[in-house]
Amino acid sequence: MEKTTIKSISKFQNSKTEKIEKSIELEWNILKTIHSLLDCLVECKLKPEITPNYQKKIQMLKEYFDTNETQTWILCYAIYEHFKSNTNIMPSEFAEFLNVNVLKIAEMYHDFVSLQRRKLLNFNESNSQFTIKSDVVKSVLKNEPIKILPKDSNSYIEFVSQVGKMYENRKYTDDTCDELCEQIKITETNYEQVPFIIRAKNLILDKRSRYLFYDICYDCLQGYNSQLTTLLEGVYDDFERHFIGREFLEEKNILFSFGLIEFCNKGNLLDSSIHLTEKGKQFFF
Repeated sequence: MEKTTIKSISKFQNSKTEKIEKSIELEWNILKTIHSLLDCLVECKLKPEITPNYQKKIQMLKEYFDTNETQTWILCYAIYEHFKSNTNIMPSEFAEFLNVNVLKIAEMYHDFVSLQRRKLLNFNESNSQFTIKSDVVKSVLKNEPIKILPKDSNSYIEFVSQVGKMYENRKYTDDTCDELCEQIKITETNYEQVPFIIRAKNLILDKRSRYLFYDICYDCLQGYNSQLTTLLEGVYDDFERHFIGREFLEEKNILFSFGLIEFCNKGNLLDSSIHLTEKGKQFFF
């Protein structure tokens, strides 16, 4: 693949320069920086030449997207493909661009998932095809910081559904409690303007109790009661779980204090289950 294939993004960039500069909020041009970085990545075999130019560009874009190096490559390439063809990107296309075996792209799976969770990328886990989010493209074109906000009135349901699926997916991964909490934290930030999230953060200051509440809300949506031991093992390790479990059984956790949850079956840690109270349901819905 020749470097000239990147010219499609450059042509679009030149035609939009005046409009971008009129509404510029950052002191540097994002699209030009992406173009420059992609020049460094063509056929690099995942080992770009570490020049001062590369180091400067990658650092600027990592800070802009708040991503690691690999995730930054993925987003930049996805933006390039958006202007080139605006279709779903096959892993083989990204592999060809970098001149690597397609299995190297498969090894980036967790980076793709992370970008999807942060709403920067559309990623189909079944076939690994991906595209850039339209909100990201708009921010890049306007040369503005990325601010992705949920738009629909059911965003709180979408949010707790994502958190609930994170809990479920942890059963099949090696993610630690801290890693799951970090994923939830990122997702919570993406939905920070949703009234439900604002209320939850203002009331439930302890973040792990708040994350538990989100999962209880997800179980409520599914029509299930929440099994206490399954709930706790999502965000607490073995040592902490014993003490937090005792706190729940004694109904001393702040979720009980605020009247948001109650036991529907109370026994020991293994056979107890909880659900939202009427007050909890009103708070959620």
